[in-house]
Amino acid sequence: MKLVNDKKQNSSFEIGDVFAYKLEGEENKKIGLEGKYLIFRKVDDYRENKMYENPIVYVQITDNCELPKTKEDLNKLKYVIISNQGNVRHEYRMVLENIPKRKKKEVLMYIGNFKDLITPKDEYIESIKINLWKCALKNTKYIVNSLVRLGTNKEPIYYETDPKNISDSHIRFLMRVEYYKKVLKIYPPKEAIVKDDPLLYIALVDSFMIGGFIRNPVGFINEEVKQETYKRIKQLRNIIDSSNDNDKEERLNILKELEEKVKTYEGSIMILKNNI
Repeated sequence: MKLVNDKKQNSSFEIGDVFAYKLEGEENKKIGLEGKYLIFRKVDDYRENKMYENPIVYVQITDNCELPKTKEDLNKLKYVIISNQGNVRHEYRMVLENIPKRKKKEVLMYIGNFKDLITPKDEYIESIKINLWKCALKNTKYIVNSLVRLGTNKEPIYYETDPKNISDSHIRFLMRVEYYKKVLKIYPPKEAIVKDDPLLYIALVDSFMIGGFIRNPVGFINEEVKQETYKRIKQLRNIIDSSNDNDKEERLNILKELEEKVKTYEGSIMILKNNI
């Protein structure tokens, strides 16, 4: 396997460096990936190691057996989903471990340095680097399995997920937002924040009632919060009432059920600061 640029053979990765890894072997042939390339682009550092480099990278996959060479070529490629968070947020970054500094040319082809490439709009970036997914360079089967199971940013594969099993309160909230958007057929304004939009407000309250830790807790649910929720439900009810859709009653019943759930809820719920 020949390097496109031999200058990178014994030097450290820099932010924006792009490398290609050619997929070969019978297993990749069976799933139609033989000859295609995994494209790794460094976006951050993970940790120092005298023998190995461990960059944080994006992973892309080529559509054919041609090696991308330009920024335009790279922007057209799909990003491999590394982790699916409740079907609402995907992780595309990972730590590429155990890359031998002195033998890069045996496993990777250097394409060039490209910054400011287009990244997936639904990307969820974990703020704590220690929680990043990790994969040794020799174990590209792990990345291929992620591609087969979860898909790409352009062709994601979704699985039924219970929000009760999601520990991240933000992801759980986004799942409830997607649920209410779908069943109520009401969409919040672009860039809307929770306190100004009734749909986002009820999704927030509902996600709290599911349980689990809420980030930045400042208090507990109380009668004032409940009364505010009823007001938001009324706003949504008025929106649905003004429509001429055949399933109007079904949508109103969903709001009625939520209202009853709030009324009967007696547990404590920690609330996100400034979000209501």
